[in-house]
Amino acid sequence: MTKFYAMLLLSLFGFISGAAQEKWTLAHENEKVKIEYVLTDCIDAANGFNFEYYILKIENKTNASLNLQYILGTPSTGATEEEISTNLILKPREIVKGACTDDGNLKYFSKDNSAKNARANQFLISKIKTYAL
Repeated sequence: MTKFYAMLLLSLFGFISGAAQEKWTLAHENEKVKIEYVLTDCIDAANGFNFEYYILKIENKTNASLNLQYILGTPSTGATEEEISTNLILKPREIVKGACTDDGNLKYFSKDNSAKNARANQFLISKIKTYAL
């Protein structure tokens, strides 16, 4: 009987944690890379910030190391592609995932949740290029 309750508890836990998984949206995919994003609230209570970010997950689908280049968001007027482009080196079959605490390469600002009537920035990724290393 104890085994039954243990199995029931494990099944229930698996169902609950599965229901809470993030729903990733596909942004770009080809034979080399897969790029997905999820909208996440990033709360920094100590500093009073409550921002919404697009968090990236990038997968190298190849058996070779890759240099991935891309631009997140709308470029500022006068900025050159080199200034705003992100370069990532991915190991074979590597998956990298952003977080609220990242410096910006794997996240993109959406909006300030504490601002009244704040409008979200639309997710935009462009100029995606891959180079084998």
